[in-house]
Amino acid sequence: MFLLTSILLALLLITVITYLWHIRPTYEFFKNLNIPGPPPILFFGNFLQIIKTRRLSLTIKKWTGKYGRIFGYFEGHTPILVISDPDILQDVFIKSFSNFHSRRLFPLSDQNAKLVNMFTASGLRWKRQRFVINPTFSSAKLKQMTPLIHRSVLTFMKKMSE
Repeated sequence: MFLLTSILLALLLITVITYLWHIRPTYEFFKNLNIPGPPPILFFGNFLQIIKTRRLSLTIKKWTGKYGRIFGYFEGHTPILVISDPDILQDVFIKSFSNFHSRRLFPLSDQNAKLVNMFTASGLRWKRQRFVINPTFSSAKLKQMTPLIHRSVLTFMKKMSE
């Protein structure tokens, strides 16, 4: 019995040490790139800090004030890069959009649903959808839509005040 317990304890210890050996470099990802951010906690990353505020948006706002417009944090072991700089976002979304098509799904969405839209599509499907819809959002088209949007907002505000 003692031998079995010792073997199981040794296997558990080896597993934990191996896990820590592999996970430590993950938590140094942003540090190696000189990207600021809140220090992660082993196993949890920055989840505990997010849970304390109960709203990711408030936590991101607080971290943006503390670490600047570009910072990184961890959801568990997954590094997440936050960019709040409009110039860099323009570069990412307009000039380099083909490199940034795969996004994670919204955590509360049904992962098994067969939703096919720009928010859930990735890869070639996303590129095709963007190619088709992109002309709709040209400067000229947006200028044409401005009066319609303005009227809709006024109608909405009127209904909200009633």
